[in-house]
Amino acid sequence: MTADNDLWRFSLRVYAAPGVADECLALQERYGIDVNVLLFCTWLGVERRIAMSADEIESCERGVADWQARTVKPLRAARQAMKGLAAAEGLRTQVKALELEAERLEQEMLFALADEHWPDHGDAAATDALRSNLDRFLHMHGAPGSQAVPHLVAAAAT
Repeated sequence: MTADNDLWRFSLRVYAAPGVADECLALQERYGIDVNVLLFCTWLGVERRIAMSADEIESCERGVADWQARTVKPLRAARQAMKGLAAAEGLRTQVKALELEAERLEQEMLFALADEHWPDHGDAAATDALRSNLDRFLHMHGAPGSQAVPHLVAAAAT
């Protein structure tokens, strides 16, 4: 695995776009969506032009589920528990950095899955693959489709 890859750079760029973080975090809180997998499905559609099946999405989620449950979520919970505690602000900052590193490592795992399962670019239109992946992923979690993330779609398409 590499510390820097196309998925991570894409995710940093897209997540920083106006409105994207709010959309992603709302889906995470309401539907329990793994934002890294959401960004992965977005990237695979736009950059690799791959339209994923439900089985492929589930396989990717299973591939990182243990890491997400045992590392990312506990770090997030610890950081959130310290919010507003003035005495813990320095520690909270350190935990936030660890959480970000755990997210990056999860994306490395997803990037490795992409290279293993989809080493070549597909032939789908990027916009079609993007919307297909987002609709399928979001509906699998009981969330509205790609219309629920217009900022994400716009940022990914640029």
